[in-house]
Amino acid sequence: MGRNWLDPIRIYLGQIDETRINLLYPNLSGMMTQMNNGNIYNYQIMKSFLIFLTLAILLIGSYYLFVKDKVWTKDQIVVYGLWIIWTCVMFLPSMHDRYGYLVDILLVLLSFKYPILWINTTFSILESWLVYVSGLFGIDINIQLLSFTAVLNYTYFTMVVFFNKYDKLLMKSIS
Repeated sequence: MGRNWLDPIRIYLGQIDETRINLLYPNLSGMMTQMNNGNIYNYQIMKSFLIFLTLAILLIGSYYLFVKDKVWTKDQIVVYGLWIIWTCVMFLPSMHDRYGYLVDILLVLLSFKYPILWINTTFSILESWLVYVSGLFGIDINIQLLSFTAVLNYTYFTMVVFFNKYDKLLMKSIS
């Protein structure tokens, strides 16, 4: 289409140099936007903290999943995969709105089988919609408030998956 073959790589390499902790995606870094305030030093500290926090959450969650379930069903693989993806976009710094697209798609698909997830799906799609409307029409949104609701939504999903006896949830939906 007339573009250089290396342009996709250059675009992502260029994004590495961005110094905003939040790029209008409602996640934990969105709650920290006032702390950054354009300060590169603060950005580097928060960026490192968020990366290590993400790794810690993924390691703890993965350990729990492997200890809890030795053999996974296909449904559990999808749900646990969704949790891993959502954890990454929820806690990593400088996330763009496009990275949450897969979370929304998987939530919609899983909600048809597990109705308890409609709460998460509704909030996640509403949050995504507000971000897109903001970008398309130039409407200001309160990213800190939106990020707070997104973190609560993720937390609820995590509690359903890990602490709500997910096996019972699976059994309820099958019967």
